[in-house]
Amino acid sequence: MNTQTHVLMGAVLFGGTVSGGQTAAAVVGGLLPDLPAILMVVWARWWAARSPREIFGTLYFSRRWQVLLAPWHSVPLWGAGVALGWASASPVLIAFAASGLIHVGIDFFLHASDAHRHFWPFSDWRFESPVSYWDSAHHGRLFQPFEAALAIGLTSVLLMQYTSVWAVAALGVVLVLYVAQMAYFLRALPRQSRKT
Repeated sequence: MNTQTHVLMGAVLFGGTVSGGQTAAAVVGGLLPDLPAILMVVWARWWAARSPREIFGTLYFSRRWQVLLAPWHSVPLWGAGVALGWASASPVLIAFAASGLIHVGIDFFLHASDAHRHFWPFSDWRFESPVSYWDSAHHGRLFQPFEAALAIGLTSVLLMQYTSVWAVAALGVVLVLYVAQMAYFLRALPRQSRKT
């Protein structure tokens, strides 16, 4: 699933209607699993001048990148965060960790050849799902309209909950980034499934 959809979902499911801190924590939790990969892609594309094909066909699957990305999609680590939140009775920590946990849980079912090591540090096993959120060889073309409708629905829910100028502006930024990312990936990525 695209990062923006994870962020929207985290905000809807775990954001507070009273506490802005809880909503911010849910947003950060929804973003954090993908943030290292985003930063690595930005570095590789604009500072190292690597092509999208090289980034997503080679670098992403390299041992170095996989070692750096594994902790951010770890179900045990995010689960420990939720447990710590419950133990400390912290709604902000629960919102943060639960949003991250739902992110990695959904990714478990929507990554095929690009699957994460969801049980790191206990296992390097990867579940290669038959369904991908992007890869046409794994039903990505069928999933993308569903995800777009989900993003619109989540945004609508958030617009009913948060009517401040800042909230509306933030949602606008998320949607602009969503459209820009989709356009970039549709243009840059190969149509065929990448080989691991």
